Amino acid sequence: MPQNYSQLVFDGVPVNGVNEVQRVTLDGSPTGGTFTLTYAGQETGNIAYNATAAVVQAALQALSNVEPGDVACSGGSLPATPVDVTFQNNLGGLNQTQMTGDGTSLTGVGDDEDVTITTVTPGVRGTYRGAQNGCVLAAKNGDGAGVLYENTGTRATPTWTELEEVV
Repeated sequence: MPQNYSQLVFDGVPVNGVNEVQRVTLDGSPTGGTFTLTYAGQETGNIAYNATAAVVQAALQALSNVEPGDVACSGGSLPATPVDVTFQNNLGGLNQTQMTGDGTSLTGVGDDEDVTITTVTPGVRGTYRGAQNGCVLAAKNGDGAGVLYENTGTRATPTWTELEEVV
């Protein structure tokens, strides 16, 4: 057991935290223009139709309700490849508000250019979110036996690793 730990008690098997992932896709055949994303009531500045994941990430991190490191974007470049937005750190391990997109300034060969946001992985709040790494949890499994777990994850997304069963 770690030297510096805090002890928690839980009735049941603890739940690991899961970071939410939302996917940004540009619909239609955009060949120019810009779009915006809105997260928790705040709208980004204009994002170019052919933005890389890094550009989308910078636009989201410029919002006052998103701290640096709270989102990580991968995939892209748009419009050929979607961009996945992973909510982590302060925004990790939580079910997030669905972002929305506004593609009215996108241009293309048709009139169906738009932005679609889908949730790829729903966020899950872990048991005792905020417990420090190394924290020990005493819990009862489905059989009623006592089990010790250690948080081997982060405060935002705890990962409860079974240490031993106590009879």
